Amino acid sequence: MLPLAHIYVSTKVTERKNPHLLTGSVIPDISLTSSGYISKENFHDTPKKFYNFVKSNYPKFTDFALGVSLHSYVGRGADYYCDHQKSQIF
Repeated sequence: MLPLAHIYVSTKVTERKNPHLLTGSVIPDISLTSSGYISKENFHDTPKKFYNFVKSNYPKFTDFALGVSLHSYVGRGADYYCDHQKSQIF
């Protein structure tokens, strides 16, 4: 899914816009283009773990973590409906 689509989904679901939410909704894809420096398993594929970590340690950035959660196919974020093995969806 392209970045603007992730931004659109996150703002429609939460009915708000702020820099943390918008950045969080697109940043998980950096793990896909980082040549392995940022593990996909530790960021893109574990949004709940990341959200809980941020909420516990950096509550000011909870909207960033929410954007990450709304991005991932885990928990039926936006990627669930377009990027994750479509055979499992239909």
